[in-house]
Order: sequence, then C-alpha cells, then structure tokens
Amino acid sequence: MSSIMSRTGRTATRGGAAILMAICALALAAGTASAAKVYKNLPHGSAGKDTESECMNGCGHTSFGVEVTLAGRDRYITSVTGEISSFSCEFGIYSDNTCETEAGATFTEPVTLKIYEPLLNEPGALLYETTVGFPIAYKPEPNVHGCVNHGEGTGWGPACHIGDLTPVKFENLPSVFATSGSAILELAVPEDESTSPSKLNKSGDPHSVNVATATPFNGISYTYEPIPAPTKGSDPDGGEVIFGTMAHPNGEAVASTEEAPGSVPAFEVVAVKR
Repeated sequence: MSSIMSRTGRTATRGGAAILMAICALALAAGTASAAKVYKNLPHGSAGKDTESECMNGCGHTSFGVEVTLAGRDRYITSVTGEISSFSCEFGIYSDNTCETEAGATFTEPVTLKIYEPLLNEPGALLYETTVGFPIAYKPEPNVHGCVNHGEGTGWGPACHIGDLTPVKFENLPSVFATSGSAILELAVPEDESTSPSKLNKSGDPHSVNVATATPFNGISYTYEPIPAPTKGSDPDGGEVIFGTMAHPNGEAVASTEEAPGSVPAFEVVAVKR
C-alpha cells in the first residue's frame, strides 16, 4: 500500500511540475505576443536598398526628427528602428567616382536616439535618450558601366543605388511611456568628430568638405520613404521633418522644420501594454 502511494505521489509531483512549466510557457508567450508594431514606415527592412535621403552636416543639420502617432493601445515604447544611408567610401570619394570599398566593409558610428513628448509640433519633455555604436556600411564601388552620374557620384549595383542603406535598431528600451499616444523621434550623429570614419576615408581624405571652414562633413544621410505611408500609425504633420540646426556651408540659416513633399521619415516603433 505504501509503495503504491509513493509511486502515485511521485507521479502527481511530476504532473504538477509539467502543468507549472506549461503555465510559465503560456505566460512567456503572452508577454512576447503583447509587443506590437505601433508605427511602421520602414518598407525596405534590410540593408543595401537605397531610398530618398537628406544629408546631415553637408545640409546644415545636426539631427532629424518626426512626430508619430501610435496605432492601437500599446504605449510603452520598447524598440525604435530608423535608417541611415551611407555615402562614405572606404577609399576614394563618392562624388568623383573614385570610391573603392571591400565587400562587406563597415565602420562604427555612434547614433543617438531621443524620444520627446510632442508640444505643438515641437519637441517637449525629453522622455528618453540613448547612444549606440552601429556598424554602418561603406558605400560600394560605382557601377560606371551600367549607371549614370547623378551629381552625387555614379550609382552602384544593378539597381544603381546612390547611398547604402543601414537599419539602426535601438532595442530593449525601458518601456518609454508615450502619454499622449504620440511621440517625436529624433536621430543624431556626432558633428564634431573630424577624424570619424564617416568623415574621412582610410586614406585620410574627407568625403565632403565645408569650403568656408575647410572642415570635413560626414557622408551620412537620414532617410525617407515615399508616400503612401506609414502602414501602422500615422504622421500627423504629413511629412514635416524637425531638424536640428547649424550654420549652413553657404551661410544661410536652416529652418527648424521642413516639408518633405511626397515622403515620410523612415521609422518603426514597437510598444507594449502595462
């Protein structure tokens, strides 16, 4: 009798453990499933595919931002992805078709993400800030036999891309709460690192130069996606971009906001409920 009870007890213990493990697995799956894309204007989703872009230092910009309205009810942001288009060559200069780049070559560039509460289409309270070093692709060598020169150098590859696209994904954010259901997303890269690989190739030559100050500009651009977009959430300002400002090479002032007709800045946002 006692041996039967003992075997039954062990069986019950094993059964209870199995049930507990199943409950934990379901809870984990439910937690994972609760993460949702609440803003998506990132149709390319992979490196290398070119898109419309706006130069940074060379156009007088220190940062690039946009107001987004999140879809659904998930309001705690855990991930933000943007896109950067690189015009930096490993050797040579992109604009004069001397670009030489080994396949797969990259350089590390610190990229800063800031998330703001919107205030009348301008950045309000800063909700979160982080800087991550991302491997950015050097622009491949030009396809001089199959592509034309668009003034920014000859395109590369069979599709004649101008820049080389790199997604930059900021993950595991500490559940940044978008109180109003909207947020302003901003990307920035350092503007004062004159020896950065994004400004100088491996021969020490600048990718682009400010003629007035003789200082190098970086070869990085922020990217847009053509309308219709986005596929999740919305852009309440219809393509208006919020730029940080700096002195333009030709001495003109740069507006803090600019329209991007027919385009919307490229971002994707993932959020969870609490």
